[in-house]
Amino acid sequence: MGKDNSPISRIKFRDIPPGFTLIETLVAVAIVAAAFSFGYASFREFSRRQYLESSIRSVRGDLRLAQEQALSGKKNCADTLSSVTSVNFDWVSPKSYKIIGECISPTFDISTFEIKTVTLPANISHSLSIDPIKFKVLGQGVETQSVITVTYGVINKTITVTKTGEIR
Repeated sequence: MGKDNSPISRIKFRDIPPGFTLIETLVAVAIVAAAFSFGYASFREFSRRQYLESSIRSVRGDLRLAQEQALSGKKNCADTLSSVTSVNFDWVSPKSYKIIGECISPTFDISTFEIKTVTLPANISHSLSIDPIKFKVLGQGVETQSVITVTYGVINKTITVTKTGEIR
């Protein structure tokens, strides 16, 4: 056999520029895509949990506000002789709640005053064992223990208000 003098046979390995083959490039892209998809799924779950935690903190803070208003016995009653009997944490719809104070006059007329109204963010819902939660004045606790379950998608968190008024 003679020497092959075609142009392809004259190219030497050292003349070919270094680089990656198509298979190596596809494997690298597949690995990066798999890592990204796992990271994105984890981030979405983390984001959902944080969204729910933010709503839980807000509800807990408002429960403490109602409790503080009851403890202080702060009078916002229209009649100056009236006294505050309780501060209620009342769910008015699946997406909103109000903090309402109750007053009683010397003639036993009951009146109310609104402290705060809150609407929950989208996709957040709740369920409540007792509605409304009545915080009694002067640290007497609440009438009955209540459990609030706040839900975002399939994730649930609970807030418990014990009979002594402790919020956990």
